[in-house]
Formats: sequence, C-alpha cells, structure tokens
Amino acid sequence: MSLASPLYAACLTPPGPAALATIGLYGEEAWPVVARYVRTSPPRPKADEQIVARLGQGSSDTVVITCRRGPAGDVVEIHCHGGPAVIDWLLEMFRSAGARVISWQEWLRQVLPNRLQAAAAQALAYALTPRTTQVLLDQYHGALERSLRHLLHLCDQGQQAEARQEVRLLLRRAKLGRHLTKPWRVVIAGEA
Repeated sequence: MSLASPLYAACLTPPGPAALATIGLYGEEAWPVVARYVRTSPPRPKADEQIVARLGQGSSDTVVITCRRGPAGDVVEIHCHGGPAVIDWLLEMFRSAGARVISWQEWLRQVLPNRLQAAAAQALAYALTPRTTQVLLDQYHGALERSLRHLLHLCDQGQQAEARQEVRLLLRRAKLGRHLTKPWRVVIAGEA
C-alpha cells in the first residue's frame, strides 16, 4: 500500500523485554492507519486524551493510544505490552500498512521541528546525573536558541563588543557541554 505522505513508525522504548513499550507513528495518515487496526473503531482521540482499545486483526493486544497534532502530521503513541514479539508484530503490522520503520533517534528528528531540540532530546537518553538532565532539559526548552537569537540581536544592533563577549561565553560553555553525556576519560599513570 502506498501512502500520499510519509508515515514513520518507531519503537520509542529501549530494546529488550519490558513490561510496557511505546510505539510511535508520525505522519498525515498516522491516525487513519492505526484506526484501521482498532477493533472497536473509537473516535479519534482528542489532543493528549488516552483511549484503551484492542489493536490488531486476528491476533490483538490491549493498548493505550494517545494522539496529538505535530508540525507535519499526527503523532500517535501506542502503549502496549513490552515483549519483543509484541513490538516486532506491531511494527510489522504498520510496515505492511505503508509505514517506514525508523530508529527512535530518527523519530525525534522527524517529530521535533527544531534540530537543536531534537539533539537535546536524544542526549537526554544518555544523561548520567540530575545536573546533566537539567542542563539538557534547558537546551530542549530553548536555552541555546535564545542565546543565539540574543547574539544575532546584538549583531543587528551593531553591539560588536557585546556580541564577541556572548560568543566567548558560548564557546566556554561548549567545552563543558560536549562532555555532558560523554565524560572525560582520565588516565592516572605513575608508580604504584
């Protein structure tokens, strides 16, 4: 089956057996494709509303479905049993309906319109400390973007000295920022 616009599907939870998993679908046809497999034909969920449904033809699973509007289509999340067989079965079902199965990282790049926000969301998966998590959440919510807009404003206003100071501050923070999710490796050498 060919869809008019791209439809993406991804497993949004880490690989391996788990009690629950989340499968995401994204695109103009996301809800219509999911609705095709819902046994009880519920109405389209309102934004951030959750519905419980039986999903699948023949074999089925009880799932919780949420739906919201994204920048280029519906974002449908299906919360289901987390066993690898269920995840593979659902992804194959959506693949056969025309979805392109992608990684969770590619999913973030598709769903989040802002590249800086998508990069921060990806890095959050590797945050090792509460402080790192907070810094990355600040980035996700636009801290770097605001700094860059401020820098452009300074340049537009002809405030070159202030703009250079802002660049120095960003570069100083960048050195630390590169190591938020990939800490420095330290070697201690010498006589024991």
